[in-house]
Amino acid sequence: MNYSLFLSTADISDILMSLAKMLQISNQNVLIVDHTAEQFLCSNVPLLQTGNSYSEFDGIDIHHMPEGTFASESLKDSYDHIIIYYSHLGFHNTYPNWRSFQNKFVVLSPELSQLNKTTKMMDSIFNEENDKEKAEFIRLFINQVNGFIGESYFEQILKNYPIRWKDEPLALLFEEQNYIQRIVNQNSNRVDITKYSKDYKDYISQLFSIIAEKEPKEIKALLRKIGGRKRTWGVS
Repeated sequence: MNYSLFLSTADISDILMSLAKMLQISNQNVLIVDHTAEQFLCSNVPLLQTGNSYSEFDGIDIHHMPEGTFASESLKDSYDHIIIYYSHLGFHNTYPNWRSFQNKFVVLSPELSQLNKTTKMMDSIFNEENDKEKAEFIRLFINQVNGFIGESYFEQILKNYPIRWKDEPLALLFEEQNYIQRIVNQNSNRVDITKYSKDYKDYISQLFSIIAEKEPKEIKALLRKIGGRKRTWGVS
C-alpha cells in the first residue's frame, strides 16, 4: 500500500479528487483521508454517506476525520493508495511514522493567510520530534499569479526546517476556467477533468506520475482513455 501525504492549509480538494479519479481509472483502489481542520473535502463535495465516517463521491472513497488517530493497518488489503490530506497541529500524535510514507508534499499558496497557517503547521510538525534528519518533500505551488515570483519567498519561509527538496517543484497558475470547473464538479456529483485547462491536466498528470510511478507513455494512454470517456465521466 502506497501512502502519500499532502500538508496543506489551502483547499486542494479539487486537485486530490482529480488525482484520485486518474488512479481509479487506472484500476487502482484509492482512499482519501480528509484530516484537515477545515474538512475541505467533506465541505466541498456532496458525499454519499456509507457509515463509520466513510463517504463516497463518484466512486472515490473518502474518510473524514476532523480529529483523532487514523487506523490504517486494517485497510492495507483494501487500497493500493491512501492519500492523507492534513492541516492540523499535533501531527505526531496521529502519524508517528510519517517519515516512512512513500510520497510527501507541502502545498504552498501565495495568499498571506495561507502562508502564515502553513508556517504554524510546519513548526508544529518539526518542533514535536527529536529526529533532525532531513525529510524529503516535493513542493506544490497552487493559485500562482503571473508576475509574482513566489519560489524564493517560499524558500525563505521554509529554510529553517529539516527538509530536503525532492525533484523540481510543481506550479499551477490560477485560471478562471479551472475555478469554474471546480464549482461545476462540486454541483454535478462527478469528477470531470476534461474541461480543466491544459496546464491543470498537466499538473495532475505529473502528480499521478509520481504517485503511481507510471511512464509518460502510460499516462498519455490513460489521458486518451479519459478523453474517450468524456460523455460518461464518473460512471464506473
